[in-house]
Amino acid sequence: MKKKWLSLLLMVGILFFIGCGKEEVQTDSKEIITDYQPVTIQNFNRTLSITEVPERIVSMNVHTTEILFTLGLGDRIVGTAFNNAEILPEFKEDFDRIPVLAERYPSMEVLLGAEPDFVYGRDSAFGANGTASVSEMETYGIHAYAVKGTLVNGATMDDVYEDFLNLGRIFDVEEKAIAIVSEMQQEMEGIQQQLGEIEKPVKVLVFDMGGDTVFTAGQSLQTTLIEMAGGKNIFDDIANNWGSVSWEEVVDRNPEVIVINDYGDETAEEKIDELLTNPFMQEVDAVKNQRFVVLPLPSVFEGPRNVDALRILAEGFYPEQF
Repeated sequence: MKKKWLSLLLMVGILFFIGCGKEEVQTDSKEIITDYQPVTIQNFNRTLSITEVPERIVSMNVHTTEILFTLGLGDRIVGTAFNNAEILPEFKEDFDRIPVLAERYPSMEVLLGAEPDFVYGRDSAFGANGTASVSEMETYGIHAYAVKGTLVNGATMDDVYEDFLNLGRIFDVEEKAIAIVSEMQQEMEGIQQQLGEIEKPVKVLVFDMGGDTVFTAGQSLQTTLIEMAGGKNIFDDIANNWGSVSWEEVVDRNPEVIVINDYGDETAEEKIDELLTNPFMQEVDAVKNQRFVVLPLPSVFEGPRNVDALRILAEGFYPEQF
């Protein structure tokens, strides 16, 4: 696994941190911390310093909400946004009790109404079409943390693990974060061992959204997951995490499998039908052989579903191995 040693070093360092710095073990996410160690990390091209555990979180995306729930921090979430996919079933009951601040990203006025002291989301949440920049949020005393994998090109699972470990430090749940990362690593290694050596990776198109062009994955975590599953994203040469390409380019590169990102108002079945009936696509191998793999959108973004994404991709690419 890419950069495995980095993850192990991160975990060892935090284990040492825990052993040296705590006087009591936290069992409830809202228990009073008697000896909180200030946290200083680099995020979004600036130093983020936190001196006490945040109490009120606004989560800007489904997958960030799932990360928080996985860490046992659901009771601290006071608002969510951009809920364009279903939350994991095990979190749904508690999730449904949390106010939804906006269909997409909330205005700054709406955000301030929720009185958060911590905002967690993709980089887009803090961009031109988002709520506000991280620096503007800081002027209101709000700590803003952007998903690491959205801040870099070519995100890997180590970027995902880093987020879990950073949040573990910030919210004083380090041991839980380390356990989650360790379990994810073991499960992913098991899937890859079952997959075995792949001599010739299958050619894959990510179909996120259609229309006049195809919106697809470039240097995103999804491309890394495809590679881990024995595939090759035919548009891994796109410079950014995501981008639009022409139907002619898709036909020219002739994918053997098409991965459907399932989210929003258009169902996966409707997207598949669009591909099956598109005149451009009739001679594409994936369409002729009807080889489609459907992934819920939160599973291709950074979060606890990445293990499931790897398994679904591997089984879809090489069913004979499973």
